[in-house]
Formats: sequence, C-alpha cells, structure tokens
Amino acid sequence: MTITFRSSGQQVAVASYKFLFPSLNYTLITNGSSTAGWTSYAGTLTSDSGFGNPAPSFNGSTNSIAYINITSIIPGFTTFWGRTIKFDAWAPTNGLVDVFIGTNSTGAGGSVFRVDGRSGYYSGINTTTATSSPWGFTATNWSASTGPQLTGGTWYTIIITIAANGSASWTYNGTAWNGTSYTINNGGTYFVFEPEVAVGYIDNIYIA
Repeated sequence: MTITFRSSGQQVAVASYKFLFPSLNYTLITNGSSTAGWTSYAGTLTSDSGFGNPAPSFNGSTNSIAYINITSIIPGFTTFWGRTIKFDAWAPTNGLVDVFIGTNSTGAGGSVFRVDGRSGYYSGINTTTATSSPWGFTATNWSASTGPQLTGGTWYTIIITIAANGSASWTYNGTAWNGTSYTINNGGTYFVFEPEVAVGYIDNIYIA
C-alpha cells in the first residue's frame, strides 16, 4: 500500500511507505531540513545534513528542549486524539529521546513517548507533567517494564495511533507493542522533542 504524504496542501516528493493500517492522509511536520517554526527552550536544535533516516534530521543537544505548535502547520488542529503520529528517532547507547505529545503552551498536560537506547531500559508511552519551570519536563509514573528494550544507535520508525477517546497503540519498525495500553493526555496541541543524557535525533515527523 502506497501512501502520499502532503505538506500544507502540497505534495512532498518522498519515498513510498508501507504501513500496517489503511491509507491515511499525512501532513509533513518536518523532514529535518529546517528548524523554522520550532522554538528551542533549552539547548540547541539543529538540522544535521549528514545524518538521518535518511539525512537530514534534527539533532538535539544533551537535555535540550524544542517544540512546535501543530496548529501552525495544520489549520484547525485541536487535539491529538483521533490522530496518527509517525516519526523516526535515534538514541545513542548512553541516552534516550523523549517525544511529548499534546502539551499546552507551557509544556504541561501531555504524554511522553520514550525511545531509550540504554541497555536494560524500556521504551514506550507514559504520562508527563511539567516542573515548576516552564518547559522543564519530568516523566511521572514511569513503569520500568511497560515497553520493549530497544537498541541504541539504531533508527526506529515509531507509529502511534490514537483513538477518538485518547487510547493509544504503537509500533516500532513495524512491530506492534502488545503490552500495557495507555491513554494520551489531551492537554494541548504542542509536539516536543527532548533528548536526555546524550545527543539524540528525530526525523520525518508526520501527523494524520
């Protein structure tokens, strides 16, 4: 099955992708080529022309935070509920990449998806809250065995399918995670990228 990706109503010349669900009309959020529209709250977000899945991709410095309001790209966007999110993430063997979904304008109220490259750690969805400092995130209620153990230094294509009631399922490189299910918090319209402990990468973010 071939899916055509579109960015702001214009067709994007990208390779065909095959997924495990019916055809969806995706909107390109970024292919890693430009940081325009993104805000860096901490650290540095750069476009790396030499690395990606394929290159370019976003390179986030250690413990950096960068975010975008999806309404700036998808007019009328009000919630991540009822949406499907696709992105590629790369975490080193000594670090992890957190993606926050559905936060408000201060970074609170959303949920976090973690790609952890460290040996013995688990990846997956959990809830999040903001610390006393805006956009300072802390993952809460993180269960140590709620997802698969992924391999650092590897690109993972993550697809998160969120039902109209907020319940979520996800796949990594085409493999479905059939463990604990979660509900994505309906806190807002922001998408956030935060590498922790070491430098991390994200690429090819789409929302349908």
